Amino acid sequence: MHNIKLKDLVAKHPEVTTFLNARNIDYCCGGETLIFDAIKEKGYEVEPFIRDMKKALADSLKQDEVLDKDTLTMASNDLINYIQKRHHVLEKDLLVTIEPLLYKIMNVHYEHHGEELKQVHHLFMTLKRDLEEHLLEEEKHVFPRLKAQITVSEDGTLSWMEALMADHVTTGELLHQMKKITHDFALPEDACPTYIKTYGLLNNLVNDIFLHVYTENSILFPRYLPK
Repeated sequence: MHNIKLKDLVAKHPEVTTFLNARNIDYCCGGETLIFDAIKEKGYEVEPFIRDMKKALADSLKQDEVLDKDTLTMASNDLINYIQKRHHVLEKDLLVTIEPLLYKIMNVHYEHHGEELKQVHHLFMTLKRDLEEHLLEEEKHVFPRLKAQITVSEDGTLSWMEALMADHVTTGELLHQMKKITHDFALPEDACPTYIKTYGLLNNLVNDIFLHVYTENSILFPRYLPK
């Protein structure tokens, strides 16, 4: 596989995101980085990494679990609708579902895992607040103006969009902290079913947000930003 930018790799093979997420390769905010540079920066050997990535891609294709590949060529208004239906709805549901579960396992497992769960709970609550406000900003201000084809230099749309992209960086940092604290959502030996479910849902949320950020930063917003 030739050395291409991470954003271009994901655009061509969206199903690779699961493999990259598991190895903490940042393609959403670090999309301009060349794949070989990203591999080396994380301390991986290039050839084994590429070999494993190709195998993961092949396995994903065989299992027919490929993500929607039309986002790159989708019309802008259709892409906005897709982002709202594919990411906004799912992430809102996950935020509501995870919150009471996370508090429950923090309460039950406090004696043995309290330090980790307190940190995860703090990060999650910060993420929930920021993400809920971020999604509303997109839905109420930015997306309607983009769909109405208002020039981004008019009525603050450009500054709103730039603020959203800055939010993406902050969100990415929160997600990476959560992955680091939990060792990529590794489960302790005494994890109960609720613990297992909660960490599984958190992992799903993190993966979806990474893809959400990538879709906006690398596909949608560049269509409107000044060249």
